[in-house]
Amino acid sequence: MNQLDQILEFTGKPSEEDIEAINSPFASTMLEKYQPQDGPRALSDRYPHAPEEALDLLKKLLVFNPNKRISPRKALRHPYLEQFHDPAEEPSCKSALRITLVCHVQTIEDKNSPPPSSFLSSG
Repeated sequence: MNQLDQILEFTGKPSEEDIEAINSPFASTMLEKYQPQDGPRALSDRYPHAPEEALDLLKKLLVFNPNKRISPRKALRHPYLEQFHDPAEEPSCKSALRITLVCHVQTIEDKNSPPPSSFLSSG
């Protein structure tokens, strides 16, 4: 919850459209309970010595609605990252990447079993 509080401190409470865009009943429930203390805080308050270009990129990354957030491709082309940007070193995935997490509850009987793992697949 703390991570959500930290983000919403700068983005403000998301609109109904933004909440629907994340398509998560759990997140919707969490956000219904969220009561902001004040309006959105300026990133420059938290990072007063950050360059303007860094604050601009951070503002574009901390957009709650994923449909309105800067894309990874555009973020890599942002002026703040210009010195690191090399299209030849930035391959693109041709399909969506789906991450499946397997939940594993270990009991006394299976204490010698291998640890849980995560699986990556492109879909």
